[in-house]
Amino acid sequence: DQPRPPTSLPSKDQPRPPTSLPSEDQPRPPTSLPSEDQPSLPTSLSSEDQPREYRRSAEGMDYLEQFGSFKESVLRKQSLYLKFDPLMRESPKKAGAPTVSINPPRPAALVQNHTRLESLVPPTSTEEAIIDVLKYSQKDMDAAIARVRGQRERDRAQAQAKLNSALAEKEQVSQELSALDSSFSELFKRLEKYKVALGSYKKNEETLKGCAQEYLVRIRKEEQRYQTLKSYTEEKISKANEETGEVRSRLKAEVSGLQAQLRREQLKSQALESNYDQKVKEVVELTNLCDELIAKVQTG
Repeated sequence: DQPRPPTSLPSKDQPRPPTSLPSEDQPRPPTSLPSEDQPSLPTSLSSEDQPREYRRSAEGMDYLEQFGSFKESVLRKQSLYLKFDPLMRESPKKAGAPTVSINPPRPAALVQNHTRLESLVPPTSTEEAIIDVLKYSQKDMDAAIARVRGQRERDRAQAQAKLNSALAEKEQVSQELSALDSSFSELFKRLEKYKVALGSYKKNEETLKGCAQEYLVRIRKEEQRYQTLKSYTEEKISKANEETGEVRSRLKAEVSGLQAQLRREQLKSQALESNYDQKVKEVVELTNLCDELIAKVQTG
């Protein structure tokens, strides 16, 4: 469907590169059919330059032979080399089928007219054989170019898919990096807060250590004071115990003396009570006697 690129034919005035007839004994350079995995044509050449490059070189002819479907390619090339290269006419060649002259003899008038037309129009009769050879492999060349283009399209699609996946991975990695950056910034802020808190904790620890040292000194002083007070109180308690012992002994002695005196006084009081009772009885008896005597006197 695509337009075929124009092909430039060599003219008579242009210098033709030296060509050599490929013999049967000479090894031909290996040519491989392009597969889908391995590109066969160089992709740096454009669609117009690719056929031109392969027409100009012997490797291009081998490539066309690989893709071509004709069987007598060697004989055709040999006949073409012998026909268009004057240096190869004297070389030995195999006996083959009789060749037919492409340019049959013409009348003189036609020759004159032909020479006049050749001055105006570029010659094409001498290149018809090359065009015939190229026509055999043009379809194969187009098919190879189509395969290469399809392979390039597939490679381009694969590369685009890989690029899309790489871009998606890059986006995901960028998101992960941004999240990691944010988390790292948060972690750094928390680390700074922890550093400040740790500094304050260290200051508090130093102050607490100083307070603890002061309290230890004070506790030691208080312990010494407690020891002195303890010894003093123990002495005082021992003295008080001794004094209380003495007082108790004195009190016991006094109590015993007072108890004896109380006993004596009780005995005295009992004796006095008994005497009082006896005196009361005597008084009562005397009173009764006096009353009797008075009564007797009055009656008498």
